[in-house]
Amino acid sequence: MDDDRPRLPTCPDCGGLLHPIRTERITSAEVAGDDEDTQVLVCQCLICGYTEARPFERPSDERPALA
Repeated sequence: MDDDRPRLPTCPDCGGLLHPIRTERITSAEVAGDDEDTQVLVCQCLICGYTEARPFERPSDERPALA
């Protein structure tokens, strides 16, 4: 397997994929006050509900996007 490719985060309980979640912004004040430079990303497994806080990592511009 190609070790150069990024790995998807998986749930330690059931092996499902962890998806990033956040509270829904409803009002314009919430949208305007949103802090996009968060350091922690909360991920949840859609199969069993396991949640995990992971450090937020921005993709680098050095590697091209995979198709």
